[in-house]
Amino acid sequence: MTNQTGNLWTVIQKLRGVANIQDVCHIALYALLLKQVDMIWEEVVIASPGLDNNERGIIFEMQMGFSHEEKDSLLRVYGEADYEGKVRNILYGLEKKFNIPHGILVDPFSDIKRKMQYGPIRMIHAAVDELTFESKMDLYETAEYLVLRMAGKADRSTGGTSTNVTLAELVSRLLRCDSTMTLYDGFCGTGILVNKVAAKDTKLFIRDINIDMVSIATILCILGQKQLGRVECGDTLLNPGYIGKFDRIVAEPPFSVKHSKDYIERIYYSGRIPDKNIDGDSLAVFHCIDQLKDEGKAIIILPMGFLFRAGKTRNVRKILLEMNVIDTIIELPEGCLPGTYAPAVMLILNRNRDADNILMINAKGLFRREKRGMALINDEGIDKIDDIYQRRAIVDGLSSAPTIRDIEMADYGLSVAKYVVPTAEVPERESIKQLIMDYSDRQEQIQDLEKELFALRKRFVK
Repeated sequence: MTNQTGNLWTVIQKLRGVANIQDVCHIALYALLLKQVDMIWEEVVIASPGLDNNERGIIFEMQMGFSHEEKDSLLRVYGEADYEGKVRNILYGLEKKFNIPHGILVDPFSDIKRKMQYGPIRMIHAAVDELTFESKMDLYETAEYLVLRMAGKADRSTGGTSTNVTLAELVSRLLRCDSTMTLYDGFCGTGILVNKVAAKDTKLFIRDINIDMVSIATILCILGQKQLGRVECGDTLLNPGYIGKFDRIVAEPPFSVKHSKDYIERIYYSGRIPDKNIDGDSLAVFHCIDQLKDEGKAIIILPMGFLFRAGKTRNVRKILLEMNVIDTIIELPEGCLPGTYAPAVMLILNRNRDADNILMINAKGLFRREKRGMALINDEGIDKIDDIYQRRAIVDGLSSAPTIRDIEMADYGLSVAKYVVPTAEVPERESIKQLIMDYSDRQEQIQDLEKELFALRKRFVK
């Protein structure tokens, strides 16, 4: 994080209690998006010193699809009578340029504009206007920081998701996307995961049921200079939308969502799931299998309970083993996913495999516990997991490869702990220094909560 990004976040924090923090961050993302448009104009100016602005405007319009006159930045036009109209024109132009369905960028902007007052919006514009960037990728890094801070308290059980960036880097290494591939995320959320996994020219297909999340993910893709194949907002499970299959798929679906019997039956009769007796987590798994090319790979992050729950989930594991699509299971530690301390698992799927075993990796010991309880993995840990995965290596205490028959004999249980026995270690006693650091973290959390409560009291108690 740079100092100027930190300054922008400080301004956003000052508005906590005055406006919805997600809306404030969303407006800042729009400002960063328009700043990128300004930077593109400056590139045209620098590249054509012998031309006048009218001639440069033609070059700009050929590149962007809308005219330079419509490009006035949100910061400069704020307060003018036609402020919203000018910004909407720019967003319409970006939707057309990147083949984004009409309204994905425009509608959330208009909705936020209606909800927020003049003062907070002006403060955000002024803060963004003060930022300087050496390259357009600096814009993406600032936007990513804001999104991660904004989504840090998302609740996965109610549909919110926030990505652990180091975990996304691990997914990226394992999937190895290249410029010839298509990459699909049907539960894209804020788009951090799909942006981290995609290579420079990988064609992205993103989808989510929440238009605000789709808008944020789309802005990140544009700021990250990714190649957008298609963007959609809709119910991924009930109405997948896309026609065709994908080389790579990533998915961080909401955990353990309860769906009605009628909802599941509608998906079943569409032919996209093999059985009506399926739980919410498993719906996402079968959706990914359905969207995957024969030679493709998918990585899905699921709650740990998927590996050992009885009833419906046991039936799903039996079906998946019969289909022979589970290639690798990686057990993750508690605190690996923002928004929940529930342990999770990474499921790697391959539709066209002939192996009679499943590689299982216990990655819990390769993550380190950081400030506020988040579990992160460094490059060394990623290297180790990737090496085991590529070689399908059996390493004492880290990995195993039980056969399909072994798993059937264990009543279709896929818990990594059943098959990977940890090496004996002398437990470390927690140091006094670590206890003091943990205590300080808790104190900071309490202070943050007290500030939020104070701001709320000021709003409602006169």
